[in-house]
Formats: sequence, C-alpha cells, structure tokens
Amino acid sequence: MLTTALKIQTASAHESLENSSLMMPLHRGEVTAAYYQQLLIKFYGIFMPLEESVKLHQQALASFLPDIDQRRKATALTKDLAFMNTDTSDIALHNFKEINSPAAALGAMYVMEGSTLGGRFIAKTIQKHLNIDPEEGITFFSGYGQDTGTKWKLFQEGLLNFEANNSEAVPEVIAAANYVFKEFDLWID
Repeated sequence: MLTTALKIQTASAHESLENSSLMMPLHRGEVTAAYYQQLLIKFYGIFMPLEESVKLHQQALASFLPDIDQRRKATALTKDLAFMNTDTSDIALHNFKEINSPAAALGAMYVMEGSTLGGRFIAKTIQKHLNIDPEEGITFFSGYGQDTGTKWKLFQEGLLNFEANNSEAVPEVIAAANYVFKEFDLWID
C-alpha cells in the first residue's frame, strides 16, 4: 500500500527534519517570539512555492482529492506572519523544480498534509510559551483544527485511490516526498 510505503520509505528524511536545528528548540521548550517568527519564515519559504507547484497539477489530482482546493496553508502562514509583524515580500522562496507531474505533486502533498499532524504539537508548544491565541497567530500550525485527523484520513484515501489507478507512478510519489523532505531540511540549514 502506498500509505505504508510512504511512511517507511520517507522515515529517515522525516526524522532528519524533525531533528533539525530549526525544530530542536520546540523539543527543548526554548520558544521565543524571535524563534517563532523565524520558524514561520522558514515554513513560508517552503510552503508558498510548494503549494504553487502542486497547484499546477490540481486538476489532475482533483478526482483523487476532491477537497484539494481546501488544502492550501500558505495563506495561514501569511496571516501568522502578519500577526508577528513580518512582511512576506522579503522572504526568500525555494524553487521546487522536481514537482513536475501529478505523482510528484501528490508526493509533495504527503509532506505538506503530514505536517498538519505535527503542527498540532507545535501549535500547543507555541501557545504555551508565547500565550498566542491559535486563531490569531497560530493558524498555520493549528492545521485543520478539530478536523485534522479526518482530513488526514481523507488524504490517505486519496493516496490509495491514486495508487489503484496509477500503480506505475507509485515510485515517483515516494521519490517526490523524499525530495521535499530533503529540500526542506537543506532549506532550514
């Protein structure tokens, strides 16, 4: 199954990102406003261009993910950055040249959608240390709120539907997910 293969075959890249210099302050509880601002900037530099790359393949993926147009998060990052008094026009953006097919876009979405699960932990940590209202300044990391688990299950169903109709593209989905994890890790450093 594609969902299991993705989890297993991206585990190393995912773990590397989790243990990156950007994420470690969260694990240690060393959260400041300056750190949170930097975290948002780094995520914006990845998510904004990644969403644009995925958007190019949205029509091809819509039959597998009917709610694909509701799965954009860069707007939430923009809102959170504005809350932190940060202008997005000066933020450097990554260039995702490898997201050039529906399968690659789906692999990229695996990373983005999976981040909503970990984002809930980040949101709670930010709220605890900075006392920020999640609906005001932690909208990105709050994911889909109470619907995060449901949206993740729907995404997994979309992955399985894609696999059933495009089994030959499974290696490309996995390769793209690994590519995004590694690019994110490099972007952080």
